[in-house]
Amino acid sequence: MTMNATSRFEPQMKRAFWFTSLVVVAAALSPQGPDQATVVLSDKLVHAGAFFVLSVFGLKAYSTRPTLVIAALFVLGGSIEVAQGFTATRSQEWGDLWADCLGVCLGYAAIAFLNRVGTAQKPPQ
Repeated sequence: MTMNATSRFEPQMKRAFWFTSLVVVAAALSPQGPDQATVVLSDKLVHAGAFFVLSVFGLKAYSTRPTLVIAALFVLGGSIEVAQGFTATRSQEWGDLWADCLGVCLGYAAIAFLNRVGTAQKPPQ
């Protein structure tokens, strides 16, 4: 199933996807001081929000490969959690991985909904 026909904004979406991916990985692996400790709920919202944005950009950038995008984002979330186990100031958490996966699923649902609404509003050809 393709998410949508390729659009004229595909190059910008690809740049946004890869830039956001780098920012998410850098933020997830950067040292965290004691003053940066977050409330658990807000931490999970940040994870879900970041992966929501990544999935929206990824699914728009690579609209003909949604399964690959989703799988890659699940692997990215898991890889970040594994890598955090090797840092001195971060820790691995199953809750973070679940929040990442939730963000990806919500992003997929949002794009699918928008594509369905867009298709319904197009006049018949």
